[in-house]
Amino acid sequence: MIERDYLFLPGRPIHAIIAEVGQKYGLTYSEMIAKRRQLYLVGPRHEAIWRCAMETTASLPEIGRAFHRDHTTVLHAIRAHEVRNGIASDEMKAKHAERLKSCGLRSAHSKMVRASNAQAAQEI
Repeated sequence: MIERDYLFLPGRPIHAIIAEVGQKYGLTYSEMIAKRRQLYLVGPRHEAIWRCAMETTASLPEIGRAFHRDHTTVLHAIRAHEVRNGIASDEMKAKHAERLKSCGLRSAHSKMVRASNAQAAQEI
């Protein structure tokens, strides 16, 4: 992979999502990926990271590279955004698995969701 190819993975480009969320909150692209941790940047950045995870096929390390952050920071941002906005994790995992499935990809999440759905169907 050539350096910075992770910004152009299948699906929506990561840089487009960053710019779109930045525009929504009146922030520049540079502010969105800056190392600063001021409160007015954190929420929008978490939203952009969450949307990158949901709308692209990028891995956590690839998203982290786009934001100049570690993959564990990306995972924290996704979880924090879900908690802040009351998004159910299982619901988001199912949505993400469906998106990956539509792209012809499989993930551990999709296997987990299928198993969870099968168990829920048996309980009914």
